Amino acid sequence: MKVSCTVWSGGKVREISKTYLSLYIVSASRAAIKGGFTTITCQPDTNPSVDNKTVVNYIKSTSAQKSLVNIYPYGSMSVDCKGKVMAEIGEMVKAGIVGVSDGGNSISDSFLMRNILLYLKMFDIPAITTCSDNSISRKGVMNSGNISTSIGLNGIHREAEEIIVARNLILAKYVNARLHISSVSTAGSVQLIRDAKIKGINVTCETQPQYFTLTEDNVRGYNTLAKVHPPLRTACDIEEIKKGIVDGTIDIISSGHTPNTFESKQKEFDVASFGISSLETAFYISYKYLVETVISIYCVCREICIGHHFKTSK
Repeated sequence: MKVSCTVWSGGKVREISKTYLSLYIVSASRAAIKGGFTTITCQPDTNPSVDNKTVVNYIKSTSAQKSLVNIYPYGSMSVDCKGKVMAEIGEMVKAGIVGVSDGGNSISDSFLMRNILLYLKMFDIPAITTCSDNSISRKGVMNSGNISTSIGLNGIHREAEEIIVARNLILAKYVNARLHISSVSTAGSVQLIRDAKIKGINVTCETQPQYFTLTEDNVRGYNTLAKVHPPLRTACDIEEIKKGIVDGTIDIISSGHTPNTFESKQKEFDVASFGISSLETAFYISYKYLVETVISIYCVCREICIGHHFKTSK
């Protein structure tokens, strides 16, 4: 079965130059084919960042020549994805981006986030937002709770995600803009988004397979393969995320594909890279843990294939 899906592409593999970008595009497209995907998106927090039309054009031309699947680029919301100054969004829209994002970075400046949402209304493309209050998450490396305490690792409180989710929903409400929330990992975030949809706020969201299959228990033994951001949460969060998929609160299942080098994972947990390689297995895992337990194959395909939060007509 081949499906067309959005793909969260990130992690240390994003730290590439134009010299290696073409190789990365070929590698990513091969992984997509193995996973049954025909369409993927390209996150902007690369090196160089996708914050201008020149880089957008380079990605599009290289993809057209070398990719085995359709690749639609996101442009960055801020210059160099640093959350300080708005990027050249208008020029990138003309060049063919299908959405804006700062990749795995969360914009802490609420005034800047409001202005970005307001500006995007001119183009009818979504702001794809990562939600993490860095003043709370700080140097956390896993979910904050009894397990993080028992094994001596700094925890990332769920409030770090939920505070920014709530803020972005409030901004989207008053600006009446199109908002997409990525990487939903907590029960609280699901409820906030559910309530926002009931109120008529123009919001969509996504989760990833690891957030409805794995828990913080998988970190025991300092398993760096389970080090992801947002972190793996609890069984209660998994149940609420599954409910969100079933009732339509969660619109999309993205792959959460953030591969890293072997060396970057073979380190002490505190310094090992965040990320998980899941492009080849995303559909299989979704089928195994959702279709065989809670929802139909049609619903999974709807979440992965039809639930696009971007336009692909460009």
